[in-house]
Amino acid sequence: MIEAASLAGTSLLCSSYADCAAKGYSDSGYKAASGRMYWQMYSGVNCTNYAAYRMVLAGMPNTRPWSGSGMARNWGAAMASATNATPAVGAIAWWRAGVGGAGSGGHVAYVEQVLSPTEIVVSESNWGRNFDWRRISATGNAWPSGFIHFLGAPPAAPPPAPVPPPPPVQQPAALTNLSPPAVEGEPRVGRTLSANPGAWSMAASYAYEWFADGKEMDKQTGPTFVPRKARLGQAISVAVTASAPGQPSVTVTSAPTAPLAAGTIGVAAAPTVSGRPHVDDVLTATPPTWAQPPDAVTTQWYADGQPIPGATGTTLIPGQAEIGKSITVRFSATRADFDTTVVESAPVGPVGADELAVAVEPVLSGSAVVGKELRVEQAVVTPADAVPTYTWLRNGHPIRNADDAAAYTVKEADRGKLVSVRVVWHRPGFRDAVRTLSVGSSAGSQPQLSVEATGARRAVVVRVQVRAEGVKQVRGKVTVSVGSKSRTAKLARGKAVVRVRKVKPGDRDIQVSYAGSKKVAATSTVASARVAR
Repeated sequence: MIEAASLAGTSLLCSSYADCAAKGYSDSGYKAASGRMYWQMYSGVNCTNYAAYRMVLAGMPNTRPWSGSGMARNWGAAMASATNATPAVGAIAWWRAGVGGAGSGGHVAYVEQVLSPTEIVVSESNWGRNFDWRRISATGNAWPSGFIHFLGAPPAAPPPAPVPPPPPVQQPAALTNLSPPAVEGEPRVGRTLSANPGAWSMAASYAYEWFADGKEMDKQTGPTFVPRKARLGQAISVAVTASAPGQPSVTVTSAPTAPLAAGTIGVAAAPTVSGRPHVDDVLTATPPTWAQPPDAVTTQWYADGQPIPGATGTTLIPGQAEIGKSITVRFSATRADFDTTVVESAPVGPVGADELAVAVEPVLSGSAVVGKELRVEQAVVTPADAVPTYTWLRNGHPIRNADDAAAYTVKEADRGKLVSVRVVWHRPGFRDAVRTLSVGSSAGSQPQLSVEATGARRAVVVRVQVRAEGVKQVRGKVTVSVGSKSRTAKLARGKAVVRVRKVKPGDRDIQVSYAGSKKVAATSTVASARVAR
């Protein structure tokens, strides 16, 4: 490394990649390539890797041309046969340890211009100080120890004449492109693309012009370009025009990018769910952090991968339907010119619930006779403060305008129908306890209804048997209902097998109703089964 600020006979022309680019001094593509090792030197900001890169860029193989130490102080000694005191464009300026401001490791730089035998311009990458261009005069104390001509040494100088002519001033080479420009960045709507001007034979200033599918874009003449939705699917290229004093301008166009993809919003931090996964407790969603600001975001909660109806806020109180299921929340972000980004939280759960205990089963007393009262009695539930609700049913369907009460007076519309009641005990934090009770119609023997329900793939299979005292073979029809789906079958020898299809997956209640006959009263019951996907 060189400490140029303290040296006589030297001046910085630019310092840092950005400063040099702004002043028209090229880094020959090293900023983009510095992450790679050349000639086994350390990658990044250091003089030996940069000097090796320039030699490889000039056509030499990426193999160190000597064995032994790669420290800058060793370069001239290891390449003594190619090292002399004559500067030349394309040679490597070399400083021994402690010479010309170099530290104990020595220093190397690339000769960009030879202004005279005693004045040169170099570019260099300094350990700990970044990239720069520097002008050096032999009149000061910064002159190199020698010049290494890896690409061929110039002819030896003739012996001095008694009256030597003044040394000729070497003119800069013509302005030529050494490596083409390139478009840097991800070719995607909304992402910034940058123009790398490439490498040139001398310091130059640059002008830019951007193209989409080979066609010029109005007002796109800066070193960067942000494509919008109108450019979706188009390939982007940039033309770089280099200009240097005394030289004609040269324009070179980069290779095109891949077709522009739609923008992506991206997720910097995933959403999370906090709170206890328990029925009637509150779960709270923390939204994700987006890499790009979206125009709109929607929220949806899920139970075992199925959307929970109406659950579109940042909080959720799991209900009875969510007991035993895992909960997630999904956020969908949209933005013009961008793909929709969907991200889901890690699951919590399954949702737990305490259990209500029915210590004494309820009894439905009374007669199913028009004008008579039916009443639910005797139930004992723990905890005792669980609140019951009553739904009175006619042939398995809620009776319109029936009170939510333990008693019901049989109406004319109930004649010949099966009247039953569904009792649900609820207490926050507990699984509901459910019982369905029924009595027969006003006439006929009381039946015994046996039900075996089996879940299948999106279906349930229900085996029904009806017995009645004094009746050898019970006749009539049974109806099996699962949600909005129902099937009716005739009893044969008091038995029937009913299959209900197209049932939603999950734990399902099954209403089984016997319509009754001349000899046997109607009745119903409720079973349950788990339906597979």
